[in-house]
Amino acid sequence: MHTAGIMTFHRTNNYGAVLQAYALEKTICDLGVDCKIIDYYSSESIKDLQLLRKPNSIRDVIENIRVIKSYKKRKIRAEAFKNFMNKYYSLTESTFHDSDKIKNNNFCFDYYITGSDQTFNLNLKGNPKDREPFFLPFAKNGIKISYASSMGEKIGTLTQEQQNWMKECLFKYSNLSVREHQTADFISNLIGKRPEVVLDPTFLIDANEWSKMSGDTE
Repeated sequence: MHTAGIMTFHRTNNYGAVLQAYALEKTICDLGVDCKIIDYYSSESIKDLQLLRKPNSIRDVIENIRVIKSYKKRKIRAEAFKNFMNKYYSLTESTFHDSDKIKNNNFCFDYYITGSDQTFNLNLKGNPKDREPFFLPFAKNGIKISYASSMGEKIGTLTQEQQNWMKECLFKYSNLSVREHQTADFISNLIGKRPEVVLDPTFLIDANEWSKMSGDTE
């Protein structure tokens, strides 16, 4: 059986991100591939998962005050996300929190898949270096694929150095697909090869499947 490792945003209390991660994993598994989500999430993601933050700045203090006002509701919501991930995700045994650690790991997947969400957005938030693993520079073997990856609206903020680095990484992908025409245009101009524009992975699962998961079988 072939194996695949997905690089995506999966550990976040965000409905869209969590559902797209599950949908892509399930779709690949349904094709008869042993698929796992590579459990990489940066220090910035860890911070976002915390209900109350260390008060390192005025902004953190203000955010904590806002959270405390609805703490019980937020706690229940966070637990629901955690339970969903534990039930439906198939993760790698090892967890990685920075780009250096994942770079030194010897993965042996047949396929490496980036997608979907804003996995090609180097400047989404936090340290751009934390975004680099989503371009699969650590994958020393196997076939590299992207599915419905996005660069978001910050394409114009990329430096020339970032564009050169991205170009080198994207050339190593065997197949590229993205979520928006804007991202497709940018990559086409960058590497001379136009990615296919495809649906978000949540649309790869039919409504009946989602209904069963939600408990709504009528």
